[in-house]
Order: sequence, then C-alpha cells, then structure tokens
Amino acid sequence: MKPPINIYSGSADSLGAALTNPTVLSRRKGRIKCDYALEFERIKYPDAEAAYQALKRRTEEGDERLQLMTDIIIAKLQQHSKLIEAIALRGGVAWLESCEHTVGARNSYWEGIGRNSPFIVCLIAAYSFLLSCNAVATPSCITVGSMRNTFFNEPKSARAPFGVMYEEILS
Repeated sequence: MKPPINIYSGSADSLGAALTNPTVLSRRKGRIKCDYALEFERIKYPDAEAAYQALKRRTEEGDERLQLMTDIIIAKLQQHSKLIEAIALRGGVAWLESCEHTVGARNSYWEGIGRNSPFIVCLIAAYSFLLSCNAVATPSCITVGSMRNTFFNEPKSARAPFGVMYEEILS
C-alpha cells in the first residue's frame, strides 16, 4: 500500500488534487492538468464541488447530504474511471482509510482522517459501490443518482441511516 495523502485542492500529489471535489481550484493552483467536469442528473458541472453546491439546497443536512455527496462522487469516478484505477493501485479502500481530508477551512464538517472524515467516507462508499457493480469494465451499469433515488423513494421513516445503508459496502 502506498503512503497516505491529504486529499485537497492544494495537494502536492496529483491524485489527491484530482480526488477532491473542487478540481477547478486544483487546476488553477497548478496541481492537476486535466479537467474533472461531470454530468449529474443531466446537467454538466465544471467539477464535483459545483454540482454539490448547486444541489445541496434540495436536501436536508445529515444523511441526505451524505447521500448526495456520494452520488456526485460516483458520477465523477464513473466518468473519470482512471481515478478508480489510481485508487486501486495505491491500495484501494485500505489506502483511502489512511488518507486525510484537511482543507484548512474553519469548522469544516468534511475534514478528518480516514473514516473520521465524512468526505472520505463518501469517497470510500462511491469507490466501493462502483467496484461492486464492476463499473470500471461496464460504466453504463449505474444510472447517475441511482443510489440517492433508491434512498429517497423510501418513506423517510423507513430509511436506514447513511452509515447502515453502506455497511456492507464499507466493511
């Protein structure tokens, strides 16, 4: 397994700068050379951060926001499958669990190390989900937003908390 990195826009490691959501910022900082634009729910966004910021107002805080973040990261990884391959080469889930997400923002909910970072938990869930359906070989097997749509189609009282919902994928 490769050494852990900090996944954020200023990461000296290009994979760390590519895995973070604001990749437009990563590119502006000179940390990555290509775009990681994505299409989510039939709308094109310059990066995952733009998609999340545009859509988060439609969801409640907590599990629904974590679900949204995971779905957006699924779309990003699905549309840029070289990121899935790069994660696998570094050590997969075990490697992600050792990484951190520290961006320097005051009181950032998403920051932390490994599973103590909600962002990394969403990244692990997205990566694991795509591997579980063999999305690297067949990227059309997932409909963008499919996980959230499944989650939101259940009555709120019947929904499993985010952590329980992904228990099988994350363990």
